[in-house]
Amino acid sequence: MERPENAVHKDNINWSQSPVMFRCTNRCFNQFSPNRAKKDDEGYARCPICDGFLRQMTSDGDLHDTNV
Repeated sequence: MERPENAVHKDNINWSQSPVMFRCTNRCFNQFSPNRAKKDDEGYARCPICDGFLRQMTSDGDLHDTNV
């Protein structure tokens, strides 16, 4: 699976927004809090269900690119 440019990395999480939530970029499209996300060997957040990469969501539920 190719990593999207906006995949959440442990060093680019926006902790200032509340709540911090991630959404899977793979087909399952589930959302998770950071403590439920898995972390791969490179430090990227992964879906605990399908192992897809995660993106950070804004507080209003929209997906947010954290690599900006």
